Amino acid sequence: MTGPAEFDALAWFYDRYWGPEYTEAVIRPLRGLLLEHLPRDRPLLDACCGTGHVTALLARWGYRTAGFDLSPAMLARARVNVPAARLWVADVRRCGARSGAFGAVVSTYNSLDHLPRAGGGPERALAELARVLEPGGTLFFDLNTAESAAPAWQGSFVDRRADAVCRTESGFDPATGTGRARLTITREGKSEEATLTLTVHPLGEVLAALGRAGLRCRRVLTTTELGLDTLPPRLFVLAERPREETGRPQGKIA
Repeated sequence: MTGPAEFDALAWFYDRYWGPEYTEAVIRPLRGLLLEHLPRDRPLLDACCGTGHVTALLARWGYRTAGFDLSPAMLARARVNVPAARLWVADVRRCGARSGAFGAVVSTYNSLDHLPRAGGGPERALAELARVLEPGGTLFFDLNTAESAAPAWQGSFVDRRADAVCRTESGFDPATGTGRARLTITREGKSEEATLTLTVHPLGEVLAALGRAGLRCRRVLTTTELGLDTLPPRLFVLAERPREETGRPQGKIA
C-alpha cells in the first residue's frame, strides 16, 4: 500500500493540479446524480479526501462535510481549501468516526485502489465505511478498471506545468492487476520523489465485499453511461446501508 510519506511528497503538486482537475472533470459533471442520491440533510464524510477539493465542492453544494486522509501534508492543504469541514488524519480501514455518524460517504479519485488485495484491504475499508453510515445512508466511490490502468500505469510520462515538472516511470502487471509508479517532481531546481502503487480490484470482488459489509449495491455506472467519454474508463458505485428499525443516530462525527 502507498504510505502517507509518499502522498506527503505529492501534496503540493496534487493540490495545485491533480485535485482540482479531477474535481472539475469528474465530480462537477455528476452534480445531478450526487444530489439525487446523497442526502443533504445529514453529515457527509469524504473518505481519503486528499487536499479537499471534492470536499469543498460538496460543501458548496450544501453538504455538511467532514473528511480524513492518511497523509498529514494532504490534510494541511485540505484545511486551507475547506476550513469549515471537520478533518483528521486516519486510515480508511480504521477511520475513528462514530458508528452511524454519516448519512453519506464518498471516496473518490480511485482511493480504494491504493489498498492492496493482500490482507483484505478493500474489504476492511468497505466494512469500515459501512460502519460509519447510518441506516439508509449512501456510499459513493469510484474504481479503476484494467482497461484504464494498464496504459496509465505503464511507461514513462512527463507532466509539464508552468512552475514544475512531474516525471513518472511506471509498470503494470496485468496478471495481478497491480501498478507501481515512481514520480519525480521538480520545481525551482529541487526534486522530490514518491512511489505509488495501485491495484485494480475486480468488480465482482468489490460487490461481494459490499455484501459482506452489510451494504446493498444500487448502481454501477461507467464513464460512458455518465457522459464522461473524454475520461479513461472508470467505474462509479452507489451502495446503501439498508434501513433498520432502530432509531437514527444523532450524527456526531467523532
